Amino acid sequence: MRPTVAALVLLAGCAGPPSPRPGEGRGEGNPTTVQTTVRTATADTKGTTATTLTLPAPGTRERETKASPPPPRSERQRRLQAALAAIGIDAQARKAALGGGGEAAKAANDALAAYDEGRDVEAMLFSAVAVGEDPQNEFFRRLNTALAARTGLDIPLEELLPRVALVQLKLQRAEKAFLEDRFGEAARDCQEAVWLDPRNVLAWTRLGSARWASGEKDKAIKAFHSALALDPGNAEVRGFLTANGLPIPPPPAASK
Repeated sequence: MRPTVAALVLLAGCAGPPSPRPGEGRGEGNPTTVQTTVRTATADTKGTTATTLTLPAPGTRERETKASPPPPRSERQRRLQAALAAIGIDAQARKAALGGGGEAAKAANDALAAYDEGRDVEAMLFSAVAVGEDPQNEFFRRLNTALAARTGLDIPLEELLPRVALVQLKLQRAEKAFLEDRFGEAARDCQEAVWLDPRNVLAWTRLGSARWASGEKDKAIKAFHSALALDPGNAEVRGFLTANGLPIPPPPAASK
């Protein structure tokens, strides 16, 4: 289904080159152990270092399947602790890195929280941001390696970026996919941009456009409303909703 001209207008911007997606090319199966080689950026950001781990295989939920519910949080915590220990992250180094403040520490804490709650894709995205924000920090690089081993998801080296740059990359990919009628991919990139930056109006707008073009109108409307909650005067979004006979939420009440 071709998108409307109005939907295309909502995706104005620069298109970026496509790149591999987290988890693409991974085989199925349920082995009892898995040997994982993960490449992370070196401290000088000019090369990569490979770490090979032999660990218990990730659970089905960790592979982002929908067949089984996620393991209990205590079990996920135990698995992550085992992975961290396997690659040499001690408690003192962890405490120093996570308590250091700044964008990298925030992203690393977000990654651990997301993993703990079973949100594996978000965990990997936040982990990538932690490395991107502070590529010389050994803890953040090893955390990325451990999470990749536990989730079965891979983050390409080109996605080890600071948060703002990674959001921009996701939105550029989304526009390119949208214009090539790959609406599911566009929605996925926009959703990841929203996870990284929930207050990004453009990310919500493009997510709504991608959902609309793929026929998911209810989800599209929710995304457009999220954009308007952040930017009530957004003429493009309001115009699109009006032109398609869709409800426009009332503006937020003025604070006293």
